Amino acid sequence: MPLQPVDQDGNGAFDGRDLKTARNAFTGPHFLNMDLRVAKTFAIGDRVRLQALFEFFNLFNGANPAAVNLNQNHTPRLAGEPIFGSTAAYLPGREGQIGLRLTF
Repeated sequence: MPLQPVDQDGNGAFDGRDLKTARNAFTGPHFLNMDLRVAKTFAIGDRVRLQALFEFFNLFNGANPAAVNLNQNHTPRLAGEPIFGSTAAYLPGREGQIGLRLTF
């Protein structure tokens, strides 16, 4: 006897896709990311080079989504339940690092 697939959300579709909406019918939250890298190379003798690096990630400190709520209902059923399409988690804010690279 073959195993029946599990209907995860109880809507009669076994692949997790809501059949009442078309593909790509929803848009996610705004995402803006700008990284910056500044490097300067210094020559030390004929064969040795020293490179100073300054790197910044998420330069404009945008609140970029890392996860979006995918709850099938468009309105919350219970108090405190997340709304479909709202941001569940955010990526880190502005970060920076400094480094030195020595090549010979």
